[in-house]
Amino acid sequence: MKTKSFIKSNFLRNKFFNQQDELTNIARKNVLYSVIFRGLGMFFNLLLVPLTLDYFTPLNYGIWLTLSSFLYWLILFDFGISGAFRNKYAEALATKNWDAAKIYVSTSYFTISCIAVLLAGVCYLALHTVNWISLFNYPAALYNELLTLFSILSLLFCLRLIFGLINTVYSANNKFSLSSLLEFSTTLLVLLTIVVLKQFSYNSLFLAGLLYGLILVIVPLVANVWSFTGAYRAYYPRWRFVDVQSSGNLLKLSSHFFFLQLSLLLLYFGSNFIISALLGPEDVTVFNIPYKFLSIPITLSILIYNPYLSAATFAYNNGDTAWFKKTSKHLLFVWLGLSFLTVVFVIVSPLIFTIWISNKIIVPLSVTMLIGVFVIVHMWNNLFGYLLFGVGKIRVQLYSYLIGAFLIIPLSYMSTSTFKSGLEGIIIANIVCLLPCSVALPIQLNKIINNTAIGLFSK
Repeated sequence: MKTKSFIKSNFLRNKFFNQQDELTNIARKNVLYSVIFRGLGMFFNLLLVPLTLDYFTPLNYGIWLTLSSFLYWLILFDFGISGAFRNKYAEALATKNWDAAKIYVSTSYFTISCIAVLLAGVCYLALHTVNWISLFNYPAALYNELLTLFSILSLLFCLRLIFGLINTVYSANNKFSLSSLLEFSTTLLVLLTIVVLKQFSYNSLFLAGLLYGLILVIVPLVANVWSFTGAYRAYYPRWRFVDVQSSGNLLKLSSHFFFLQLSLLLLYFGSNFIISALLGPEDVTVFNIPYKFLSIPITLSILIYNPYLSAATFAYNNGDTAWFKKTSKHLLFVWLGLSFLTVVFVIVSPLIFTIWISNKIIVPLSVTMLIGVFVIVHMWNNLFGYLLFGVGKIRVQLYSYLIGAFLIIPLSYMSTSTFKSGLEGIIIANIVCLLPCSVALPIQLNKIINNTAIGLFSK
């Protein structure tokens, strides 16, 4: 069957590779490098925790975690342009419409640049009209320092929006290992930065935040120059390839991706902001220690699920429902295995925390257990989300995550102010907000597999 041959060429079977197939060997190297880079990145991220704990005071470490969450948004958030760009660019490459591919690259860079300029103005107004320091319970003594830092980071955020599109170029060309390399390079440079800062300064949020923000811009900037003067020279963004009509189409298509992306960011990466605002920066630290440890299974799940994205597109376009049935069952076993691993991580977490951070931060077991539940639900949603994203059916995800995004802040506020449940209550609120997707996505995939999807489930 066509799908089987496609899977062979994209390394998705457990038996994996045909040694005589050059394309398969390239794919194998791609996966191998991605696993290596992601694995090293996870290791360096874990090393960062004790290093930053030693560098910052407990209060400033909590602020740093909230700040680094904002910086992480720089990596992930692009107003949905990357999702729309990836679909159109990959389609042009698949049909060998090279002119269209050039148009979509240039037009996407032009569109995101226009958005970045407008956003810079919005950020300037927001920073000087809203008291963000008070909003996130930061000490008043840090007002001037943090306001200056946030202003600089907002500008860097706008630049990152533009240069970050190179990751989508890699993804559409099935070079996702290059994206993993950029992520690894960023983590390594941040680690080295903290090591150097420890030698020359102490507890400087401004220096650490500024250098972190610069790294997030410089790494993709170098990647753009290297790629568009090398392997992707033919697609180098040029003004003559910018098409206003295509820009409008991209913006229209990106609107769905934008709201989905915004909802996902709030639900999966907004906890630090909510915890800081409702409880204070110190509780951000207590939340992040177990979350960083338990996010290892999430990273493993992404590495496993990601290759199925393109395969799902191919299988769906060829009407291969048998592949979906087989693959969904296989991925369910993967999810069960990773869920078991998460439970093991929770059980051994007290010992790990003693070795890892020398008990500098006391983490209640109840917090670790609830984060474990959150991780398991997260991986469940990703399982079905990746397959449905591959076939272009994102409407149910969009609405389900929007419901969760609207509920997360009031539920978190209620849990802390009414029920006085503290950090545990906020984590429970996060879990509850993921449940609409946990129920809706399996139903939608089952309907698509059995060709019974109608109405919203078919979109």
